Amino acid sequence: MKVRLREHCFDITEDIQMEQQAVLDTLVEKDFQGAFQQWRKCWDQCINAQGNYFEGDGGQLELWVGVDSAALETLGRLSLLVWGGVTQGGVDSAALETLDGLSLLVWGCVIYRGAIESAPQLRYMPIEQTVTPGDPVTLKCSSVGSPVPVITWTRDHQPLLPSHRTTVGSFRMALGEVVSHMNLSAVTVREGGTYTCTAHNTHGSQAHSARLNVYGPPFVRAMPNVTSVAGEDVHLWCPAGGYPAPTITWRRGGDPLPSSLRQEMLGNGTLVVRNAGHEDAGRYSCVGTGRQGQTAASHTFLHVLSQCGWYELKVSFCFAPHHAPEPPVIDNFILRRSLEEGQRTQLSCSVTEGDLPITINWLKDGRHLQHDPDVESKQTSEFSMVLVLKRLQEHHSGAYTCEAANAAAAVNKTANIRVKVSPKWVVELSGGTALVGSTVVMDCNARGYPQPVITWMKAPGEAARDFQPLVVDGVRSSQAPNGSLILQETKASDAGWYLCRAANSVGKPISKVVQLTVHAPARVVTEGGRVTGHAGQVVTVTCEATGDDPLTLTWLRHHDPVSPGHT
Repeated sequence: MKVRLREHCFDITEDIQMEQQAVLDTLVEKDFQGAFQQWRKCWDQCINAQGNYFEGDGGQLELWVGVDSAALETLGRLSLLVWGGVTQGGVDSAALETLDGLSLLVWGCVIYRGAIESAPQLRYMPIEQTVTPGDPVTLKCSSVGSPVPVITWTRDHQPLLPSHRTTVGSFRMALGEVVSHMNLSAVTVREGGTYTCTAHNTHGSQAHSARLNVYGPPFVRAMPNVTSVAGEDVHLWCPAGGYPAPTITWRRGGDPLPSSLRQEMLGNGTLVVRNAGHEDAGRYSCVGTGRQGQTAASHTFLHVLSQCGWYELKVSFCFAPHHAPEPPVIDNFILRRSLEEGQRTQLSCSVTEGDLPITINWLKDGRHLQHDPDVESKQTSEFSMVLVLKRLQEHHSGAYTCEAANAAAAVNKTANIRVKVSPKWVVELSGGTALVGSTVVMDCNARGYPQPVITWMKAPGEAARDFQPLVVDGVRSSQAPNGSLILQETKASDAGWYLCRAANSVGKPISKVVQLTVHAPARVVTEGGRVTGHAGQVVTVTCEATGDDPLTLTWLRHHDPVSPGHT
């Protein structure tokens, strides 16, 4: 029958049955028994393999998919009917009726499609990974099935949309296996979460989920509203991320949950409300708390609808009409332009439009706020959040971004804060020594905002007082861009007390006084020459030298020390 019907395409089951009957009418008992034994051998191999296996048949590969218990029961009934019903002239009506039920399972699908159609089965599944921000990440998923499965990806139960850092690609291998890769280049903490790959075709689907943990502070994604019918169980999923994994808690109206026996929080942070009623409707908040006390939150609204009796009535009259959610709109910031260290300020992020629930988060320089006792974010309403900087310091300067997200979109607005800071030493001036003729660099570098101006002064005498501005000529003396003083071909007159001063328009100037000591090495300044005299005459030879005390002079004659008797 396979030979006769191979590569024939059938549109309806009746056509398959007609072709089957034509073949069966000419099939003798011996040939049918041999064919049945061959099929039975294949089924046994499929069952023993506990899955799928490939077998060559006439130069072609066929995929056999595991047979379930219902199919085996049908085959068992068939064997009794066929063995008793096959005659020299064909198959009786009882056996043919049973074949009708099996035709789509075996004959129709194997013969004209070349393989048994089946629901997808995952072969390779993504595994849990823990990475640091900036790392590349690849998740792999593969599946077999007939028709060929399609693999899709979600993150925290939401469709995974392609972006400049996220790409998804699939390809089919020679033996029919479909392989899909999800690639993240330079992962960020907000790309952590639960990733699910789902393989599906016309016969069903199979899915597998794995966590991607990215080191960073906690966050909670925007959650869509949830609609349920009274009497049903409701599962509220908290799409939290960050690593180490934050602790998940739920609140409703400021009260911690669970608050009744009908509420339960699962190990993955999901809140279950059993047998939901109208009293359970309202706003639910999921809060993620990190080990250092950082918190992030998101909110969802649970709507509980009345039961209307028949399901058709519930669909027609109970459920609110669907409309596209409206994205958030953030109002412009009001920010003081002149802020100095020690002062306090606040930024208010107000979302003037957009469907609730709306999740609002603050970021600094593109990252979630780190733990800082002088910085606090407060949710003032379900559509506004205030960022309070209690005592401004130098490290509070930066770009502050308010991010608002709901089921429609995520938007943001950024304000730059620049804190005016008084001068502080980067490299503090220190004293030193130098040799006459050498080059001296006296480091003096300060930071602040505005950038401090560095000035140099020198005491005229031997005491550290009455400092006068130091005039640099740009040749033997100069000042580097970072404020350092450079003295070339140092002279003894360069020794003394120096003062470096850093000042801007904020706070008091800072200064430092140090002493520079210049050493002169021993040097003979008398020019060489010849001295003549008569025998018995007293001759005087002069030697003049300079250098720091103590200075010792030594005479040599023919490279040997001159004895004291010659002096």
